[in-house]
Amino acid sequence: MMPIRSRAAAAAVHILTALCAAVGVVLQCGFIGGKLNLAVLQYFTLMSNILCAVYFTGAAVHTLRRGGTWLPVCKGALVMAMAITGITFHLVLAAGDFSMGPTQLITNHLLHTAAPLLTVLDWLLFDEKGPYHGVYKVRRRENAPQERLTVSLCLHGRGRPGLGQGAADLPGDGGGVPGLRLCAGVAGSSAGPAAADMTGRRDPARDMEAARDIARQAASLGGAAYYVGGFVRDRLLGRENSDVDIEVHGVTPRQLAEILDGMGGRLEMGASFGIYGLKGYGLDIAMPRRERATGRGHRDFQVSVDPFLGTEQAARRRDFTVNALMENVLTGQVLDHFHGLDDLCRGILRHVDSRAFPEDPLRVLRGAQFAARFRFAVAPETVALCRDIDLAALPPERVEGELCKALLQADRPSLFFETLRDMGQLSPWFPEVEALIGVPQEPGFHQEGDVWNHTMLVLDQAAALRSRARRPFAFMLAALTHDLGKTVTTQRVRGRIHAYAHETAGVPLAEALLRRIVGEKAVTAYVLNMVELHMKPNALVGADASVKASNRMFDRSVEPEDLILLAAADGRGTRGRWPWEDTEPWLRQRLALYREIMARPQVTGAELIAAGLTPDSRFRELLDYAHKLHLAGIPHDSALKQTLAYARKRK
Repeated sequence: MMPIRSRAAAAAVHILTALCAAVGVVLQCGFIGGKLNLAVLQYFTLMSNILCAVYFTGAAVHTLRRGGTWLPVCKGALVMAMAITGITFHLVLAAGDFSMGPTQLITNHLLHTAAPLLTVLDWLLFDEKGPYHGVYKVRRRENAPQERLTVSLCLHGRGRPGLGQGAADLPGDGGGVPGLRLCAGVAGSSAGPAAADMTGRRDPARDMEAARDIARQAASLGGAAYYVGGFVRDRLLGRENSDVDIEVHGVTPRQLAEILDGMGGRLEMGASFGIYGLKGYGLDIAMPRRERATGRGHRDFQVSVDPFLGTEQAARRRDFTVNALMENVLTGQVLDHFHGLDDLCRGILRHVDSRAFPEDPLRVLRGAQFAARFRFAVAPETVALCRDIDLAALPPERVEGELCKALLQADRPSLFFETLRDMGQLSPWFPEVEALIGVPQEPGFHQEGDVWNHTMLVLDQAAALRSRARRPFAFMLAALTHDLGKTVTTQRVRGRIHAYAHETAGVPLAEALLRRIVGEKAVTAYVLNMVELHMKPNALVGADASVKASNRMFDRSVEPEDLILLAAADGRGTRGRWPWEDTEPWLRQRLALYREIMARPQVTGAELIAAGLTPDSRFRELLDYAHKLHLAGIPHDSALKQTLAYARKRK
């Protein structure tokens, strides 16, 4: 039976159950209208109902704040106790000849019927059915890499349909990219081409074999090695992740160094922080450590390595509960100290530690990009915590890194900006984007709402097209910034909303945003060119413009293919009267014609000199004139004659 996912309904039943049990206990003890009799507290019925009242009061508070089952082990014991109370009364005690007044009759039904029935009903309606373990084990044979295993993992809590129910399918570690299949489909599609680019030459299967070798040697010294961080999270989600990270516990830095040296040599990528690499592998190896912020920036941390810190304390420095999971490299045992499995199945991002989380402001942006990539909701308490974190001291390159992940790996990159908006954190790095909120558009052409809504729709449409773009990251930035100019040009003219020349006005605004975040000048040049031209493709289609006009547009574009894609995304993100989805075939036909024309011979400077012209200050003007003739499709010989005639006229 699928559990009901409504927090409000669950909390209402929790409260009703607690009230029935509490009122029944109060009446039975004679606190209201009777003689006080505390001796009855020794009876099983009273004890079970007191526990019922206490538990469901706490469960109601927990459900309204977080969702999910509160103290699932206690819940199971309580359900059994209340079921025994109800069954025993109705099968054995209720058959007796009791003479009782109305108060006692009500009391009996509250204690023996209403509270037990509601307890069982609550369990049937709102709880995931199956075992819950904060630590569970996956058994695998090291010499059977293709062996497929099944582990039962059903998490209590408010999950999403189809998540956390049934068995998790676990492929062995040997072939291909490993993955523990849990909550299949929760994260949407896996990372696209950008992810493959970022992983470089890493071979996860080979790195995992090295991890097992390290783990075996650490175990012989009394230690243990764990997969940590995003690698565990993505294995459980069934997503590809080539970044294999392990943490080695219970051995000294010297012992770990000897292990790595014996395997080919260690790379001291951050030895003072307990971070190592292994020559010839992409494996990242760390030791348990504590971190304490010493300043405002992302880099201002004091790190202390402690090989014997303990897994819970080591995991506490992580940002989100879904990233705090640890998997024993040899046994497959997953350590879940902060209920990350529950949050993983329910699609929730929740911070681990309220004191440590704000020390690294980058975590705000990480939370936003995780929300976009995995389609996770950020827990309300985490959103509230993020609102008070200062992002001003972040290095631009780290902001660009998180933005890049959101734009290139998320099916709905709009969620990155929507999440930052919920957190009140758009203004530190994206004030130009924040300014789009509330800027009106003409309803006849933009039924989707204000410029913010339009931009977010265009961004998501662009994400569906980015694999076809010549420069995907720059293309996504163009989709983000294409309408920034509407913030300064929008006005109402004779009862209608217009944003005349917003494409031109948007160029300096886009440049300001890019100068703040993006380091590569070529990216900036590409985006500014796209912003300036983004209105022309669909406008030319609407006017059924001449070949000469479309050729001029393509000639000005740094990437004509990407300009067509941007026009398609812009059209698909518009809810209006014009059939923008039909523009791409027309534009591609014209682009093919442009390329055909540009492949033909054109007038050169050498030809003009050979015709008797002397290079001077006007020579550039003549070449531009010849180029315009070429764009218009004028044959070479005719273009040369017209250019020479134009030169004679200009004397």
